[in-house]
Amino acid sequence: MTVRPDADAASRHSGLRILFALAAFVIVVAGMRAAAELIVPFLLAMFVAILSALPLAWLRKRGVPHWLTLPAVLLGMTLVMFVLSAVIAGAINQFVRNWDSVYDPRAEAMTRYWNDKIELWIGNKQWLGDFSVGDISSLWSTWTNPDNLMQRFVRALRAAGGVFSQ
Repeated sequence: MTVRPDADAASRHSGLRILFALAAFVIVVAGMRAAAELIVPFLLAMFVAILSALPLAWLRKRGVPHWLTLPAVLLGMTLVMFVLSAVIAGAINQFVRNWDSVYDPRAEAMTRYWNDKIELWIGNKQWLGDFSVGDISSLWSTWTNPDNLMQRFVRALRAAGGVFSQ
């Protein structure tokens, strides 16, 4: 006849294992944050090495001299980076240039549309007096103003960054 271990003791051991695993995870994350100045360049170097491995092997297989393969791949990667940067910068520039003529009217039309929908839905605004909201149109216009939305978004990102940096 075999004796079964106590179920309560087994659950305590698994709970202890989970606690140790979480503690180890916290220690590893704290160590990575402390060594971020070393880890980030190392990971970037690994990323570039992985990206360049296939073109290097392809060039060597085609008979290109070894001393020329690495500079050729690095030059190609640099050119690709510059082209992508130019395309992204051009798209951002066009977006900013067209904001007043294209996106402002759309934002205003969307605001008017939702103001009308909310006014229709609410109908009688008596119950809003309990919440100290007098004019729902001005409140909604403030909430949907693109500048205010962007400021709130930036504040939220800063707050989240502050939380994660602690």
